[in-house]
Amino acid sequence: MNRMDQMKRKEIHRLKDSIQERIRGTQRLLMDVDKVATQLEEEVIELLHEVGSRGEELKDLIERYVKQTKTSLIEAHETNVESLNKYKGALERKLDEHEENFAKINDLLDQEKKIAKPVVNVSKVYQMVIDSIAQYKSLQVDVKLKRCALRAKVDSEQYSDQVKKLIGLLDDSEEDLYAIVYPIYFVKEFKTRNLEIHTMETFTQKSTTNIFICFDAQKELLIYSQQGKITGRVGCEVKVNDVVITDDGKILATTPDAKTVKLFTPTKKNGYKVKTIVNDNLYLHGLTAGNRHGVFAVCGTDAPNYSDKRPSETVIVEFTQSGKECKRFMVSNFAGKVYRITQNVDDRFVLTFPKDGVVLSVDGVGQIRNSFSADDFTDCLPQTRYGREVTFWPSGVACDTVGHVLVSEWTNAVVLMLDRNLNMLRFIGRYYVCPNALTFNKKINMLFVGDKDSIQMWRTCQQKEDKK
Repeated sequence: MNRMDQMKRKEIHRLKDSIQERIRGTQRLLMDVDKVATQLEEEVIELLHEVGSRGEELKDLIERYVKQTKTSLIEAHETNVESLNKYKGALERKLDEHEENFAKINDLLDQEKKIAKPVVNVSKVYQMVIDSIAQYKSLQVDVKLKRCALRAKVDSEQYSDQVKKLIGLLDDSEEDLYAIVYPIYFVKEFKTRNLEIHTMETFTQKSTTNIFICFDAQKELLIYSQQGKITGRVGCEVKVNDVVITDDGKILATTPDAKTVKLFTPTKKNGYKVKTIVNDNLYLHGLTAGNRHGVFAVCGTDAPNYSDKRPSETVIVEFTQSGKECKRFMVSNFAGKVYRITQNVDDRFVLTFPKDGVVLSVDGVGQIRNSFSADDFTDCLPQTRYGREVTFWPSGVACDTVGHVLVSEWTNAVVLMLDRNLNMLRFIGRYYVCPNALTFNKKINMLFVGDKDSIQMWRTCQQKEDKK
């Protein structure tokens, strides 16, 4: 087997792994649909019982109310069941497609073992199989469901207060399927300067969380409390591109189109002393704290980000906090101007490339495992107050404690939640103004989103009873 055949064989095995991931992902989606169907059925049963109880108390007065409301609930539930069944059917068809592709690859590999001297061009057969499989297309969700709830509200003054509590209007507002599976809760918001937030990081010590913000790549970081008050500032001497704060309060920073990493160490006089801990031959961009204690990662390219020159390589480098290099590897088969980087719970790195309109998930040897592109984004983009722009401009990126990937998209002013394989799950909040920076604080389980107007705080992976 020549070198070309070996490369194609390697690509076949990589494709096989990718399809296996898609199969597992589709199976999880089917489980989510069943879980939501069960939850909706339980909610309807509970509401029906509540309606019956109210009807018993109000007797003849409420008989008509009970009949009409039950009918509305059942119709809403039947609509939900129909919508879920349609989506479940689509998922099952997608699963069949994945399994068919998986069988196709296994059959190809089995044929190769049986035939000692292939009579056809093996490389062409491999390429035909690869071209026949749409491997990167993520499965999009747009299933609207009715969430029924009773609100104690009555307009007539002829009823007593007790009657007013019993007579209610059915709230059957729609909610996205994945908003049910992956609930997000708004915590608070405070206003900032009317400037774009270039980068943002949080630091929690004991019960206090401070938010470090750099506006418009300036030479300082402003320190905000969670209540929105400025409590201090860090003079950085150089323009700030991205920052990471260590567990002991030190600040690591990159600067625009520079090849260094700076370390800012707190002093006893409430100041910071600065020194360069990394000098590299690449232009260094986004920073992230690594999953290993005392290690951080930075992304580098051989061309400046803020220029028209396109890089020919994108490299991820891991360092200790003293600046000692631990590991360096190139992102395979892709070179672009990376903006931000983070590391997920599965140790894969997630990178955003705004000018290329793509988010990539990369493993520890530089192999691209998953991607989310402009085509994927267009399929699931909602109508926002800015309308809809086809352009996909992913900027900030972070990961929560269970592996969800959170991405701020600047052009359409939305924040996305993806799973660890970069499949779209849901949008977080609404009404942002050019959201550029976001960070997730794992100590307090809080997502911070910074736009050109405010800081919003959201809590993920939380039970409904904890909602504030």
